[in-house]
Amino acid sequence: MTRNLTNLWPILFLVIFPASFFFAAVYTEGLFFLLFICTLFFLKKDKLFLAGLFAFLATLTRLIGLFLIIFFVLKLIENLKLKIKNFNLFIVTFFPVLGLSIYAFYLWQTTGDPFFFLHSQWAFGAHRSSNLIFLPQVYYRYLNIFFTANWNFQYFISLFEFFIFNFVLFVLVLDFIRNCLPTGKAGKLEIRNFDRMGLSIFSLVNLILPTLTGTFSSIPRYALFSLSFFLYLSQIKNLLIKVAIAIIFIIFHIVMLGFFSQGYFVS
Repeated sequence: MTRNLTNLWPILFLVIFPASFFFAAVYTEGLFFLLFICTLFFLKKDKLFLAGLFAFLATLTRLIGLFLIIFFVLKLIENLKLKIKNFNLFIVTFFPVLGLSIYAFYLWQTTGDPFFFLHSQWAFGAHRSSNLIFLPQVYYRYLNIFFTANWNFQYFISLFEFFIFNFVLFVLVLDFIRNCLPTGKAGKLEIRNFDRMGLSIFSLVNLILPTLTGTFSSIPRYALFSLSFFLYLSQIKNLLIKVAIAIIFIIFHIVMLGFFSQGYFVS
């Protein structure tokens, strides 16, 4: 019974996360999450063509789908370590790249710019940039907002985005340290769990990638795909801490859903 309850914690944290209601909204979050999970499931079951197919479709859905290649590459490394040769795995590893290539070709044919998905970021508002903006500059922008802007609804949304980003980043760094740093004696590199390592790296990339447009806007809903965040929270041994986090999530969820249902931009 205790083990079953432990297995439910990641799902619970995901469901009550402040931005999880976007799964039920007319956004791509729900579709991408389905394709993402299917990719991981079939890759774990060694159903390589199906894993590649869903990764291909995920990349057509969202840019972050390209980085599903991380899981395939780590699978290749694991097979090499076990001295398993699998040419089919090598082929499907490039399916996410194929998905992005087809989308870029479509954009080239329709707009004349194969990288229009990058160059059009300014059109989405929220002070997004089509040029790369690195994280320190994004922090500078937000600190400037907090010290100079008026206290209005947009101010508190910016504060909410800033809080969510830093909390998720903090947890993901702890998760990365636990799952991705080298272990073993005499400096010998040993990867304890390739699947968990892939999820940890992907989760960090998923969180950081949107900030390269120069803003934390929409970070709460982008963070939904950083699954390592929810897994790490579920592994906290202190039940009181987990319950406290769950209550905070629920409060924020209710507030944000209330504003969203009235047409306010909350993420």
